[in-house]
Amino acid sequence: MSRLFKRKAQVLIGKLGFTGRLLEGVRVSFDIDMDDNKETNTGKINIYNISEETKGLLEKKDTSVILKIGYDGAELSTLFIGNVVEHKDEYNGTDIITRVVCKDGYIPLSSKKITLSFSPESTTRQILEKIVGELNLAKGDYSSLPNYSYKQGFSFIGSPGSALDIVLARIGHEWTIVNNVLIITKPNESDKTILSQFLSPSTGLIGKPERFKEELVKTKIKNNKSTDGWKIRCLIIPSIQPKNLIKVESSNVNGTFLVKAVKFVGDTHDNNWSAEIKAIEK
Repeated sequence: MSRLFKRKAQVLIGKLGFTGRLLEGVRVSFDIDMDDNKETNTGKINIYNISEETKGLLEKKDTSVILKIGYDGAELSTLFIGNVVEHKDEYNGTDIITRVVCKDGYIPLSSKKITLSFSPESTTRQILEKIVGELNLAKGDYSSLPNYSYKQGFSFIGSPGSALDIVLARIGHEWTIVNNVLIITKPNESDKTILSQFLSPSTGLIGKPERFKEELVKTKIKNNKSTDGWKIRCLIIPSIQPKNLIKVESSNVNGTFLVKAVKFVGDTHDNNWSAEIKAIEK
């Protein structure tokens, strides 16, 4: 596990799909909250002493930040992708800290209105393909989804999130966006069958997992719902993302878990470098 302490980070600023500004070797700290609901994930990324030219990129329309992290001897992996929604400079002694707030999938979900019109006998997958194309998001594997036929066709005008809600409610599925990928699954299920990470004291697990119970949903027309799960702490590992499956072996729990939420806190020049996972046993 010693190599997991030799960490490094890289930041890419620019429009997704285009060449941007790559920052390496600078001090970066971050606080990233991700979960499996349809609200946008939020990343607060602080970059130290960057140039005015680089700051100018943050002002441009549709700018995104990609944060990658890695450890000694291994390639860097994407931890978070988000659209820039806010940024400001703060002075801390001799350092100028540029604090950037990013939201995953914010631009396609908040700034777009879509119009859909499908002929009779169109299917769920055809409609989903169109919505994903309109959003300019990477898509997951939807081949196993129920493929209902719309006998009377399907028409819609409004937000893409609402369109997804309508189409997926019919097949009993839900959606979330994780790092610019639209993920569609049944509630409390993963779209993957392969474990994304094995966690033990020798592979980054910190302390013992702890039980938790918390309210998930509160509405006027439905009873409150709660979830029983586990809080699991470990060093930052990018493959631990919402909807992924992990295997945990510790002195008090052994099993396979579905990641419901994860919070990453890190600083390339400080001791902060950990993840807190909320997961349910599968």
